[in-house]
Amino acid sequence: MAKMLVTRIGLCALCTAALSGFLSIAAAADSPFVGSQTCNSVSCHGRSEPRRVSGEVRGASLQEFVLYEQHDPHSNASRTLRSPEFQAILDRLSEPKEGPSRAKVYQQCAQCHDPEGIAGGVGSSSAASHGISCESCHGGAKNWLATHYMRDVSRSSLIAAGMRDTKDLHVRGELCASCHVGSAEKNVNHELLAAGHPPLRFELAAYHRQLTSHDAAGKRSHWNDARERIGTKDFEVKLWEAGQLAATKASLTLLESRAHQAALAFADDHPAGVSWPEFAEYDCFSCHQRLRPVETRNKVAAGLPKWGEWNFAFVAANAEANELNALRAEMKKVFAAQPDAVEAGAANVRNTLDVDLLKEETTANKLLELLEGPSAQSKSWDALCQRYLAHRVIEKSIGDEFQKLELAGNVSVAQRMSFNEHRDEIDRALAKVGSQLVFADEKKEWPRVLAAPGGIEKVESDLTATAGKLRMLQSHLEQRR
Repeated sequence: MAKMLVTRIGLCALCTAALSGFLSIAAAADSPFVGSQTCNSVSCHGRSEPRRVSGEVRGASLQEFVLYEQHDPHSNASRTLRSPEFQAILDRLSEPKEGPSRAKVYQQCAQCHDPEGIAGGVGSSSAASHGISCESCHGGAKNWLATHYMRDVSRSSLIAAGMRDTKDLHVRGELCASCHVGSAEKNVNHELLAAGHPPLRFELAAYHRQLTSHDAAGKRSHWNDARERIGTKDFEVKLWEAGQLAATKASLTLLESRAHQAALAFADDHPAGVSWPEFAEYDCFSCHQRLRPVETRNKVAAGLPKWGEWNFAFVAANAEANELNALRAEMKKVFAAQPDAVEAGAANVRNTLDVDLLKEETTANKLLELLEGPSAQSKSWDALCQRYLAHRVIEKSIGDEFQKLELAGNVSVAQRMSFNEHRDEIDRALAKVGSQLVFADEKKEWPRVLAAPGGIEKVESDLTATAGKLRMLQSHLEQRR
């Protein structure tokens, strides 16, 4: 996700020689990866202190690798494959406990947890892991490592050489969604969930905020998104929109792949090893009623699980939904859903998705209109969580825009105090909603909102009231512009 299209005049002779050596090794191995240690030089991205130019940090700080290793959760991804929890998942999914079956499951998980290890030929849990590092996100560096720091190198030439364009928010969202939602190759199905893998619930803006936030304990991001936020109006909303589209497309591609495999198996009359329907597509709480008290169990569903809304809540609320409604109708059949019809339906919806979810300029006002519309109302936990996260996006976006006014000297002390008072009120209201959407027990997926009679309706009402307060805060901002 991070952006490192770095402009530098040159490298020292020693560093250049080292890079040439790594490049020759990579070429011999016929791999686009050269290894993240090529970034970990004090002349590159391995400094303990930031590079400063005229008293300001500009572009790359040259601390990126150090900060990544110290503070980025992606740096620990391969350790998951050595944890007792993962070994237990391997045991549950591998029959027999050793041999090809176990190696196959490991390879499936390593697609996300250890992509560089796979690229380097890692094939078992006992082999050395490389994990998620610089090239996992920025692209194999074999063809651009020796030029990306040059002053006059163009962004387009670097992209052509294999550097991923993470400056583009849609590219950034699709990169994250490839693991955090899945793909044909990265398939967290119901079998894997039942073995112990957490469900994949992704929202780009929330993940982005966690990665880039700093705290008093010393946590720091390996890249700073301040310039993006300062230079882009309603950056947070644009980031949210890119994430919504990326998650929806990835989810549809995954569904299409699952249905395709099932259709092939059924056509050949060899369904062994193919799961259909794929229950990972459905709302967990439609089936797992035992996780809830008797008085709050679903008395309407009559045993039929509901297609999950996590990755479709806002597409359904905004898009021309004919194709989506047709796919939903097929998925509603559950046990009678035809895989070939689902495959075609998923492809149709994916092909009709627009580049811009909000149709017009992506702004906090447009997202507020979407939240205030009747189509935003839903009775599912998935959709309520997405609405809550969208409220947080608007709150952050308005706060960013007000801070820009402060930096420009267009806000008085009294105005700042008034704005912060209203924002604190909204923050408290959203914190109260969030406390109802979390799980009451860390060991069981049991949201508090489902445990209380009338909990869904209460959260809906609270979110509607908070949307009104956000509208007032947005008006407060507009008056200062």
